[in-house]
Amino acid sequence: MKEAVLEKSPLEVEFEQAAPYLPAGEIPWVERLRKRSFERFTQIGFPEEKNPGWKFFPASKVQETLWKLFEFPLNARAGDLKDSSLFSHEDFFSLLFLNGHYLSDLKSPHSEGFIAGSLSALLKNNPERFENFWGHRPVGNLGAFEALNGAFFQDGAAIVLPREFVSPKPIHLFFFNRPSNHASMTHPLNLIALGPRAKAVVIQEYAGEPGACLTNTLTEIFLDEGAQLDLIIIEREGAGAFHLESIAVHQASHSRFSASSVFLGESSSRQEVQVELQGEDAECLINGLYRSNGSQSKNIKTTITHSKSRTKSIELYKGILNGQGKAAFEGLIVVKPEAQKTDASLYNKNLILSEESQVHTSPEFKIEADDVRCKHGSAIGQMDANALFYLKSRGFGEKEAKEALLYAFQSEVVNSIPVESVRLAVLELLSKKSGLERSFDGL
Repeated sequence: MKEAVLEKSPLEVEFEQAAPYLPAGEIPWVERLRKRSFERFTQIGFPEEKNPGWKFFPASKVQETLWKLFEFPLNARAGDLKDSSLFSHEDFFSLLFLNGHYLSDLKSPHSEGFIAGSLSALLKNNPERFENFWGHRPVGNLGAFEALNGAFFQDGAAIVLPREFVSPKPIHLFFFNRPSNHASMTHPLNLIALGPRAKAVVIQEYAGEPGACLTNTLTEIFLDEGAQLDLIIIEREGAGAFHLESIAVHQASHSRFSASSVFLGESSSRQEVQVELQGEDAECLINGLYRSNGSQSKNIKTTITHSKSRTKSIELYKGILNGQGKAAFEGLIVVKPEAQKTDASLYNKNLILSEESQVHTSPEFKIEADDVRCKHGSAIGQMDANALFYLKSRGFGEKEAKEALLYAFQSEVVNSIPVESVRLAVLELLSKKSGLERSFDGL
């Protein structure tokens, strides 16, 4: 009797062919991490859309597509890429990635007393330093796309600040995709580690030309005692793209983390955020804004775990849906028994502009302590008819009145962005999407 031969999946074939050429393959613990990560992916497979955490995200389309890794962009120069960024003229430290590959740039901060550069280059030169972060990762806890990232990552940013170092400028990570003649994927792996009482602002900007591409990013953040990080994420990838990102944050005592995410691309996107407040008096502030038009879908899943006393978290995501746009929000806050005096809030608000739009929202608490202050809520609604009537009675036209209300709904999240030039760039993007003119800037 002949034994049945199982046919290999396209991703399995791609992994076998790519593995010998992926960065740091000669480092034993990196090779083990890649293999364990791919084994984890084959074990659990792609998520199903009926899973509440993946509601509306077209995971089946991702599964059906024959993905190949982006090849290194020959003859590409950092200067050619800069004009595609919203911040080409800003005085930021810049790390530029084209199709997932790092392009060196004169403004990157190699001589400023801290590490900020290509992960693959730094991993090759100093692997033992990074083994402390990833070498013993519990791969069995990874989700499908996190596991794919662990198997296929080619490059990403490594940002390491020493004790009490304050970055004099924002650090800007720009990821841009130029699709090729086949469906291409990239898996950036980013590390951000701040020493005791270090401070930084990091901007992650994702953009790209229309076409079939998959961006699957994992950003792991470690904040030591008293460290402060402001993370700004702007997603504006082109039509036909899939954007997935996972953010894992580990906070020590008295540390502060803030994240402001804006999803305005024509892609179907998903963000998963996991924050662990592991030290007393740690704080996190998470804000997000997503807009879904046409047949786009936006998926948000967050988990904040309070493990120690006197920790604080504030979370607010807002969505605007039009056409056949879809969105799903799933938020969970866990309060451990040792986390007395916890102060936590979780809110999701959605504005529906079309009868065909759909949204699913599920904020949830799991509280195991008795001395806490926790509140949560969600809202789905249309524009306030009374507010529209009032604005029209004050001389606004129908379209202008609606645009003004859109502006007001968005502003709570946009105003949380701590860098003025970034805030203004986001406002301009929103104005283009809604038709809002500069005459409303003062509202």
